[in-house]
Amino acid sequence: LALTEVDYGWDAASIQMRAESSNNKYVLNGTKLFVHDIAAATQLLCVVRTEGNDHSERGVTLLMVDMRSPGISIRLLSGFLGWVGEVNFNSVVVPRSAVLGEPGAGWESLQKAFKKAIPIFCAYKVGGAQSVFDMSVDYSRERIQFGTPIGRFQRVQDHVIEIINQLDAARWTTYEALWKLDNEH
Repeated sequence: LALTEVDYGWDAASIQMRAESSNNKYVLNGTKLFVHDIAAATQLLCVVRTEGNDHSERGVTLLMVDMRSPGISIRLLSGFLGWVGEVNFNSVVVPRSAVLGEPGAGWESLQKAFKKAIPIFCAYKVGGAQSVFDMSVDYSRERIQFGTPIGRFQRVQDHVIEIINQLDAARWTTYEALWKLDNEH
């Protein structure tokens, strides 16, 4: 998903990159940031403006862009786990057939997809946090300082309890979100 731009945000007003219409194609110029798994991507779901003003939900279009298209360049961003990067579009030509849904009406579809995808992503993050917790507890049992496992020290125990509290809150919030999604709430 190529959504975010330099003026980072999660609303339709944050989508500034335009897809200029020309004959039976669009031409893309601009930059998308924080694109996950960019080094392995073969296709991008690119969120652009094809019409309307820059603050409206109307005019946002979803395009499937082939990563082999001339004019696309990527740069991995340091400091992130995984292949998070920047994608630059320099006169990238995309056929009209690459539009997903109706041109100019992509924001609503994107929001519907987010409603279903975010709880799944949260479940993934809860699983990662559980692994961090398990590693922390194992380490606190194995690491010896002053002749005793560090897990016996009050301050270490405080940190472990804080992880448990945050992990439980994230887990139960995720369960509720998934339950609501399953029950169409």
